[in-house]
Amino acid sequence: MPEPKSFEITGWQEIIKPLLTKGVGDSGVPAKLVQAKASHDGSFNVGPLVFSIQPEAQASIVVINSKDDLDTDSVQGAVGFVAGDDVSPPLIFTEKGAWLGYDITASVKAEGGGSLAGVGLSIDGEKAIQLFDCRFHPDRTQPLREAILADLQSIRFAVRSSDIEKLGENEAVCYGLRGKLSTTIEGSWADALTANLNGLSSFLQTNTPIAIKINLGADFKLAAEITDDFQVIFAREKEGRIRLGVRKSKVSSRSAAASAGVSVKFIEAGAITDAVTAVMEGLSGAAIAKVNNLLEQNVLSALNEDQRALFSLLVHRFKLDEQLTDLGGLKQHWDKLTSRVRETLETIVTEKFSAGFRYEYSRVRSETTLLQVVLPQDALLGNAADLHGSLIRGNLNPTLQWCRDNKVAPEKYLHEQRLTANRRWGLSISLGQKFRIGGADIEKLEDITREDGLDRRQITFLGQRGYEGSWVGQKVTWMADFSAGMKDFATDPRMSDVDFGLNFKWTWDEKKLSKDEVDTYLDYAEIWRAISDSRDVRAELAPHVGKKAAISLEVKIDNDAFRELVKAAANTTVDHTAFAMAKAMPWAEFGARSILERRRRLYAPLWKSYFSDPDQRYRDYAGLAKKTLQQLENGAEVAMIEGDIPSGSAQTSWPISFAEMIRLNGTQAGGGLNGIAEDWQRFRASTKTLADAFAVNDSPNNLKKVFKDFCGLWSQSLELRAVGAFWIDLAAANNLLGHVERSLTVTLPDDKVQLNLGLPA
Repeated sequence: MPEPKSFEITGWQEIIKPLLTKGVGDSGVPAKLVQAKASHDGSFNVGPLVFSIQPEAQASIVVINSKDDLDTDSVQGAVGFVAGDDVSPPLIFTEKGAWLGYDITASVKAEGGGSLAGVGLSIDGEKAIQLFDCRFHPDRTQPLREAILADLQSIRFAVRSSDIEKLGENEAVCYGLRGKLSTTIEGSWADALTANLNGLSSFLQTNTPIAIKINLGADFKLAAEITDDFQVIFAREKEGRIRLGVRKSKVSSRSAAASAGVSVKFIEAGAITDAVTAVMEGLSGAAIAKVNNLLEQNVLSALNEDQRALFSLLVHRFKLDEQLTDLGGLKQHWDKLTSRVRETLETIVTEKFSAGFRYEYSRVRSETTLLQVVLPQDALLGNAADLHGSLIRGNLNPTLQWCRDNKVAPEKYLHEQRLTANRRWGLSISLGQKFRIGGADIEKLEDITREDGLDRRQITFLGQRGYEGSWVGQKVTWMADFSAGMKDFATDPRMSDVDFGLNFKWTWDEKKLSKDEVDTYLDYAEIWRAISDSRDVRAELAPHVGKKAAISLEVKIDNDAFRELVKAAANTTVDHTAFAMAKAMPWAEFGARSILERRRRLYAPLWKSYFSDPDQRYRDYAGLAKKTLQQLENGAEVAMIEGDIPSGSAQTSWPISFAEMIRLNGTQAGGGLNGIAEDWQRFRASTKTLADAFAVNDSPNNLKKVFKDFCGLWSQSLELRAVGAFWIDLAAANNLLGHVERSLTVTLPDDKVQLNLGLPA
């Protein structure tokens, strides 16, 4: 590769004339020392790419000799401190020396005049890149003029591998562009099908529940591409080793359309086959081998008893003509259904991972590390793997694959930190469901605002509230997740620019699943309409009683449904709230508690009375429950135990009584029992605030307050059960259940299988 002509920044000595004799570490030297034109005219090749620094190129010189200088835009995270929530920067700031940085704008084109995309580089907007050479000067007294003259005689560019070899201790070169970054998502079908049974089970066209069994080891890979502003940093870690950093950078002024784009697609077309088989078995209720054997027969009269039973089952489940006597007709339907399932699965997975990737990526702040890893210099710059060339073209995959092959663990890969070499790792995203609880109680509020070079903003808001604890004698973990994010930048962000999402999730880990636990968990699922008749699902789970199991119940409300449901919620009455609280009452073997509709009918009047007068005493509520239930059909069986307060006790003998639920979930700091009522009042007020904001397309400035008001109903298990039922019942009443994903998932690690249980949408 030919060396470029001598590089010079026009008039720099005249610009800093008053500072020429000052040392590079002098506190009187400004961080932004020079901004001028470059007088160099030369080009150099990196494979099929041609980089040029034109005579009128923008260039600047910056000084980093104090902590305040680290905020300089052109530094772009090359030098910094050890951050609490991120990995260490490529270069750690020290006052034992100083850095001079040279920031140059360059252009890039394909050799021979072809398209950049044709040679693997995708750049948005102008075909411009930023090159930054970060030089360390251990002697802080070294005169500026002397230091700059020496640096300019041997300027280094990150796109040239020979310049990376020249990096000294505490030095780095950077490469910034607005372009497309390519990586790989490693996913599992067990995760991909969670909360996505709505679109699959609708093929049944009946109310028959389905159970899709997925092997826990069934994985696939997706190719993901992100369009945004990026910074690639190569820093000297020690002799023979380079620390690579890829960062999400500040949006540059050259980014004409500065919203990040995300696309996802399957890498291997055959990866979907096993999942299609699992879904078809769930839809048919039979093993694929048996179905295929049936469909290979010629006439019904030749079928044996088992085949006839299977034929009848399929006709019923697929709601075909009950008089069907033609096996060919069934086979035609089966083949058509298999094709539709394959197409739907591919759509479900790509949409879910695209949405999840976009959701997670939007929460990555500007100047946050996406990938950081220490590589041998020979591996990075050697021609065999061409890691350096692929990184310049924005492709992370060769580097990640090299790390896997050589068991080198990245220091960070997106949200994952401190990865271990023996751990299987890929792209760590939670698909819009980042439920992580670090202690017994968390409340997390993030408000990320990103600005571009055109005075526009992009806002991402995330509020999470979760607990890990016990309720009614069982260990539970639950999380509520309220997200609001903009896909694009806007000068004056409004509500119409924001996409909303609301997720609820429960998880239970059982060393030995019991029948009572199955009853309890199915009650949760029935309340949230993940199942209908629990008897069918109970029969599906019966063979697994006594086994180690992880149970997950999840609800996800999308943007379209959320907006409509907020409007509907703003106009609900106390009856809706009372119905939700009644359904949420804990399950018990009494019919008054175990039969959902009976529970709702019996306890709704009690909750309505509570909401009308939430300032009564504990004994008053116990007496109210006893008196009311005695007068209602099927209520007598629990009336006495609801009102029984043993002599000398201040509480009912039944730990899940109506009065106890009020005490456990609604006791205020001063001893009053009106906490539940106040939580619902704040919730209704927040839905009205949102509905009004939607109506006038207001700014999203009130989202923090909305989150706080929502949070009250997420802090107690009874209230979370109730508010989940409230949203889902409201969706059913407004024909929006198709936009609300509900799933019950049972993972059996010893069997290495996951059961995804659901209903037709």
